[in-house]
Parts: sequence; C-alpha cells; structure tokens
Amino acid sequence: MSRPTIHNNINEKYGRLTIIKEVKGTRLRKFLCKCECGNMKTIYLGHLLSGNTKSCGCLKKDRNVKVFTKHGLSKSRLYCVWSSMKDRCYRKKSNAYKNYGARGISVCDEWLDFKPFTEWALSNGYQEDLTIERINNDGDYKPGNCTFVHLEKQSKNRRGLHSILFNGVTKTLSDWARSLNICHSSLRERLEKWNIERALTTKNLKKGAKP
Repeated sequence: MSRPTIHNNINEKYGRLTIIKEVKGTRLRKFLCKCECGNMKTIYLGHLLSGNTKSCGCLKKDRNVKVFTKHGLSKSRLYCVWSSMKDRCYRKKSNAYKNYGARGISVCDEWLDFKPFTEWALSNGYQEDLTIERINNDGDYKPGNCTFVHLEKQSKNRRGLHSILFNGVTKTLSDWARSLNICHSSLRERLEKWNIERALTTKNLKKGAKP
C-alpha cells in the first residue's frame, strides 16, 4: 500500500505569513515563513492551520498600539511619559527644562508623533511600572539611546531626588507619585516649585491648569 502524498504547502498564506520552505529534521512539520512586515519566522504547520499563529508577532503589537491610541486612551500613562519627555526638552517654563532642553537635549523627529513612539515603546519592553531613560545622559531621546527602567532606579540616578518624609511617612518620589496617582515628572515639578505639604496634598490639576 502506497503512502499518502504529503502536501508541500509552499507559498500558502496564513494570516500575515507566507510559507517559504519546510524545515527538515523535526518530528512535527515545521516551515520557514515570511511575514507581511518582512520578518522571517519558523513555525509549526499545526499552529498555522489552527490559526494560533498569524504573524511573526507584529499583529499583537499593532493591536496594542490601537488600544493605546483610540477612544481617548492616548491619555494613558504612556502618553504622560511621552508628553513629559517633550516638555523637558521644549517647554521653557518647565522646571526640568534647565536640565534637558537648555543643555541641548532634544527628541528625535520620529518621536514628536505619539504613534511611532508608542510602537517603539510597546516593542521595547514598556510596562506600566517603567519609565523612559536615556542610556547616554548627554544624548537625545531616540531609538538606540533609550530604554525603560523602574522608577526607583531612575530616581536614584536623577539629580537632587531623595526620600521624602511627610506626616511621619517616608517614601521615594516614585512611591509618592504612585500613591497620589500622578505622573512622576509632575510630582517632581511640584516639589521644585512648591513646599512638600502643598505638593503632596494638592489634587490633580485639570488639563491646561498651571500649578
């Protein structure tokens, strides 16, 4: 009795993936695929046929970007990170400007638009408990010179930041920001302008209001 013919599946498309060639030497059939975004990835045939794998991973990233940018969600914490980054570099009234924009630190042209910045952030490990930091402290905000770190680590590296004692409670600036549900950079600017009591007891200001 002859063996059944095995379909070669070459050039078939599943989601964003097109099969290029079969990878030999595995018990289960496995194929090298090219994604619409240009990336190559080796995937089991069963995952392609079942629909469990539809891209190299870019499909999930694109969906995440849409979640962040539609229906007002651009006012998320990531938006705050992006907005604060620009303020430090370009808004002369910002108390942080003297350490950034006044020193020649700028934001790359690509990141002046929130969407490309969001795409980069979601592809480079951004999480809600992380904030952006430049690898070269004298370099600009741009891909290749930025990473995400925990707020506590960044606080230790920033100038003049320390633990804050208020009403018998000592917390880092990052911990106070989290407990007050405001941006780390916003609290830092408050402390540079106001006394500790006012900075830690004033409610969040409405958009456009000045501290």
